[in-house]
Amino acid sequence: MPTAYTPSDILSDPDFRDGIIVHFILASRVYKKYLGRWEHVRLNEQILFEAIGSCYCDIYRLRIFRDIRQEDVHKRSAFLLKWICKFRPIQVVVDRFIDKTTALE
Repeated sequence: MPTAYTPSDILSDPDFRDGIIVHFILASRVYKKYLGRWEHVRLNEQILFEAIGSCYCDIYRLRIFRDIRQEDVHKRSAFLLKWICKFRPIQVVVDRFIDKTTALE
């Protein structure tokens, strides 16, 4: 594994790129299964892809700096959750202003 620290170098590794694509597909499927039926919630797939890519860059750096051969599923999940919370790819869409006086009637 070559030593690279920039995201473009890290993401050019085919193994990491394949992992990103697999996680992106799984995250999209989970969204469609659990949140896809709600009209006011949407998934921004470009932001999701960036979050997953950032997660993989952190994992790569963790492997290089700490000399870890394979991270466990808990560490990977923590990094992914960190970046999903930071980028917020799941968004609530509000189409109209709700008037509180008419909503109470």
